[in-house]
Amino acid sequence: ESKSPEVLPTPVHELNPKPNSELNANDYRNVAKILKYGTKAEDIVKTIFDKNPGEITGFYKGQEIIYTKQLIELNKTCFEQKEGVFFFAKDTLKRIPSFKK
Repeated sequence: ESKSPEVLPTPVHELNPKPNSELNANDYRNVAKILKYGTKAEDIVKTIFDKNPGEITGFYKGQEIIYTKQLIELNKTCFEQKEGVFFFAKDTLKRIPSFKK
């Protein structure tokens, strides 16, 4: 007698630790100053990590793919998708997830 394996729901990928804050206006403006239209979302995340070692890199290094997805989700109007790749299109990224102890 064989039992079919139990199918578990696919887990939603979350950042660990779960963000409990977002960059303040001064910090997100510093990021905005160096972003160029047409920049890939992955490259934006590299910039965010470089500029925010304490609140972001220290907690999320190695989770860049998940971080990129969350950044796009929080700032949908700022990105456009071409052939499966997300690019910075307009506005200011105001919702940049971070973690504060």
